[in-house]
Amino acid sequence: MTKSSSAESAIRLRGVRHNNLKNFDLDIPIGQLTVITGLSGSGKSSLAFDTLFAEGQRRYIETFSPYARQFFDRMDKPQVDRIEGIPPAIAIEQRNAVRTTRSTVGTMTELCDYMKLLWPHVAKLRCQKCGQPVRKEPPSMVWDTLNANPARKNAELLITFNLSLSEKLSLKESLDLIARQGYQRLFSDGQILRLDEAIDHPAFRVASSRLTVVQDRLKLAATRPHIWWGVSVENRKHGVPRIRTLSASPARVKFLSIEPLLEDLGPVDLQSIDWAIVGGESGPKARPMRAEWVRSLRDQCDEADVAFFFKQWGGVRKSTTGRELDGRTHDDFPQHSLPPGPDATTRRRLRLAAVPA
Repeated sequence: MTKSSSAESAIRLRGVRHNNLKNFDLDIPIGQLTVITGLSGSGKSSLAFDTLFAEGQRRYIETFSPYARQFFDRMDKPQVDRIEGIPPAIAIEQRNAVRTTRSTVGTMTELCDYMKLLWPHVAKLRCQKCGQPVRKEPPSMVWDTLNANPARKNAELLITFNLSLSEKLSLKESLDLIARQGYQRLFSDGQILRLDEAIDHPAFRVASSRLTVVQDRLKLAATRPHIWWGVSVENRKHGVPRIRTLSASPARVKFLSIEPLLEDLGPVDLQSIDWAIVGGESGPKARPMRAEWVRSLRDQCDEADVAFFFKQWGGVRKSTTGRELDGRTHDDFPQHSLPPGPDATTRRRLRLAAVPA
């Protein structure tokens, strides 16, 4: 074993002579449980508290600023030639400070509070069923994953959560509580059940410890002719990534609300976009918008055959700056039209059906 590896695996004490300790050397292994025993007055506390703990605590406090150090109790430097490899130390005094049977070293030293902050950052969450890591994904990645399987086209998606049942409440009382919170459906054995049907359904004749509540239902469709979907694009960092999400959406008309335009967006992917609305910021603290930024977007829209609408220059007084670009206004609208609505007979039937008997 090399000298460096030995120092890292043990606390090395040299020339310990604090109180009644007789100038001895000692190596204490790190990562193992070490017990110090001996007769009364043999120096157990002098070694554990006055030497090891005092030096570890002293070195830890020295890492703080002089201002922060004044709020800590200063400990005297132990009488020792040198100590190597000692980490920050925690000491539990030789008295019964336990106020509850559930107290542990972690709760008494408040280590558990720091562990609660540490685990969410270093732990890796995995799915209980498939074992795959659970990670935060943007909506565009979720959409691409769902659309990658052709079998999922026009499929219905369920957003559910599990609800543990209380032993103090009956099934009917639990269902009434769920209904008061706005939920209407459960998922059980591959079926969607309304709450009023669940109480008599065979699946719930056997006592269960939890229910699967349907929070929302979605349908994957190739296109939705009645939806116009837009995203705001104000800069490159936050706005441009939203265009990819919009391009993958099933909306009939997809438009960009580029207002306020705060910087040059550079090349923009307009392949699936139908409309771009551009405008400057207005108000007392309005940030200026340069004409070359607007011209770049206008030229890209012309090249991609995307309708371009210039809303305003903005500024502190937007009425004086107007909305002309290079001597004229730009008032293009997308060519898509909404699907035809119901005829007069159908509308009359819908009105009659809505009137309570």
